[in-house]
Amino acid sequence: MLIEFTVKNYASFKDETTLSSETGSRLRKLKETNTFSYKNPALLKSLLLFGPNGSGKSQLINALSTMENLVTRPTRTVTDKLPYHPFLFSKDSKHADTVFKVKIELHNKIYEYSFSYNQDKISYEALILTENNKKRTIFYRNESGVRTSNKLLEESVPKLRDNSLFLYLAQSENHPESSEVYKWFAQDLILLGNGYSLMIPDEYLELMNNEYLKKEMISFLSFADFNISDIKIREIPNPVYEEIFTLLRHDLVENLNVDSLKN
Repeated sequence: MLIEFTVKNYASFKDETTLSSETGSRLRKLKETNTFSYKNPALLKSLLLFGPNGSGKSQLINALSTMENLVTRPTRTVTDKLPYHPFLFSKDSKHADTVFKVKIELHNKIYEYSFSYNQDKISYEALILTENNKKRTIFYRNESGVRTSNKLLEESVPKLRDNSLFLYLAQSENHPESSEVYKWFAQDLILLGNGYSLMIPDEYLELMNNEYLKKEMISFLSFADFNISDIKIREIPNPVYEEIFTLLRHDLVENLNVDSLKN
């Protein structure tokens, strides 16, 4: 469960900006029904971003998406460039590192995972676990190298590339805490895009067959002032994919004909 997401020096965000789902001391209305009050810290069940066009709402979601991609889609070679989009309207920031941080709650444990990077390398990375009000650093990485008290992770350090995250390497070695955080990015964090990038997992689409959940979803959309009275799931052909398949079939037929003439 997301507690906080922080971004710095990404797209339109020059300074550090944090999206927090903590309830805060000023929350009064709907505190019992719209919060996870049993959590520590207490968390909101939903967040809505409001603001004028160009205020950075989409860029904040894009920043979280970029962090997800960096975690779940590692570089393949030492020459691969990282997706680096700094704030360009400042001499200080356009060559500085981008910083991403998440604070999440998993199985009554709080993980803080952060890293900074540019297009060529990861400059800093850390994973911190809080359990029973005690903090423990799982690993810490900077320009000098990686520090960890875990023997399995120590043996993995020589395999690490400058342009790849240690978290990905650690989860590939079945390190428990690293695997938990990686699975949150890969499975629990779902970001819906627009147009052809809109990909909703089948298991979530199937939830709409549950009348109670469907009713709750429609009620939520109505409360958010969307003029939606019903939701129906149907399959429609994707013209982009159809065009690609048509071109592939055409090229395949042409190649077969050329080979036949040669023979």
